Amino acid sequence: MPKNWKTYKLEDAVEKLIDYRGKTPTKTQDGIPLITAKVIKSGRIETPNEFIAEEQYSDWMTRGIPEYGDVVLTTEAPLGEVAQINTRERIALAQRVITLRGKKDIVDNTYLKYFLQSPIGQANLKAKETGSTVTGIKQSQLREVEIYAPDYKSQTQIASILSSLDDKIELNLQMNQTLEAMAQAIFKEWFVDYKFPGSTGKLVNGLPKGWRKGSIYELIEVIYGFPFKSTLFNQKEEGSGLIRIRDLKNNFAGFYTTELADNRYLIQPGDVLAGMDAEFIPSIWLGEPSWLNQRVCKFKPKFDFVNELFILSCIKPLLERSQYGKVGTTVIHLGKGDIDMYEILIPHENQLKQVSELLEPIHKRLIEIEKENRTLTQIRDSLLPNLMNGTIEVKA
Repeated sequence: MPKNWKTYKLEDAVEKLIDYRGKTPTKTQDGIPLITAKVIKSGRIETPNEFIAEEQYSDWMTRGIPEYGDVVLTTEAPLGEVAQINTRERIALAQRVITLRGKKDIVDNTYLKYFLQSPIGQANLKAKETGSTVTGIKQSQLREVEIYAPDYKSQTQIASILSSLDDKIELNLQMNQTLEAMAQAIFKEWFVDYKFPGSTGKLVNGLPKGWRKGSIYELIEVIYGFPFKSTLFNQKEEGSGLIRIRDLKNNFAGFYTTELADNRYLIQPGDVLAGMDAEFIPSIWLGEPSWLNQRVCKFKPKFDFVNELFILSCIKPLLERSQYGKVGTTVIHLGKGDIDMYEILIPHENQLKQVSELLEPIHKRLIEIEKENRTLTQIRDSLLPNLMNGTIEVKA
């Protein structure tokens, strides 16, 4: 740490520490969004899916009201996920989430977020954790966590550098969401509303003339994951990425393997994947080329006029739990037999070619944007530790 930097205990660096541990709110179907530990991931607050009633807000939020720009930190399961509140709308805080607000002119909120995300900040948090199977941090220990910081103006400059990268990453994520919505709208217009070029509007047995229902295998090849040996898994970036069910949401292979399989199990950006246990939502893989592990399957076009975004929309009904899910003792399972009996709409070949021409540029742009995001993320992740230990100096 540079000589001109200061060390603060967290309790001396913040003017507000809001902790709702020991309280459990009554959850409702709608109302005020509830920020739980589950939605704080990778520096972002994902869209909350739990709520408390509006009339209960003032009774519940008695320990403090979070504000725009405050830092949120998960205290266990897992410890150390950090993000920043980016809405001025009312939100509620669940257990296992603490809100921090830096002292004016002492510690900048955004700098505090990045410090806690950095390897130094994470190490300082871990040094204070307790527990054996589920580790966490007590408020008394959290208050003792050390924060290292330059002068306030330099903090804001460091925060600005890192935020500019994160803002671009977030903008790209929103763009990809828009592109996916466009693809779904095209699919609905053609294959649900039957408003495609040349459509007469007349249906024969509920379908446009010449259309039919047929086996998924007529247009799509299904490739089930390879049974890699678990003894060869590692979390170091040694070998090739290995895609498991849990990796589908973040497009990042969390394990690596030195074991290789036939190239048909090698997944490229843009491929359609789906989990077969618990996680059913199909998705476009936008991560690095990686190997497909068991309990994950790939849906591959059989013909060049079948686009991956068409496949994605086709198989969504297949993977709805209410339609094909089988309830087991601990997980809901989708089996090969469910896929074998699944039927899809099969239009004329020329119509498939037409819709693929519409979807192909969207598909390519999704991949390009994600590739850009990986580059931006790598730049941010390389800058973060160096800015937080003073290796890269930012002058006020």
